[in-house]
Amino acid sequence: AQALADNPKSAEDFRAGKKAAAGFIVGQVMKLSKGKADPKQVGRLVAERLTEGR
Repeated sequence: AQALADNPKSAEDFRAGKKAAAGFIVGQVMKLSKGKADPKQVGRLVAERLTEGR
């Protein structure tokens, strides 16, 4: 949630169809977690969060 809140432009870009924006957000989560998060799971969760409430 922090990475999404800190990067609203990337969230908008993803919703506009730019799938690479999700990769940027995953990278931010990895940075915040100091590499401890599972990138595949983070990617899935980011995509779920960004497609909710469309």
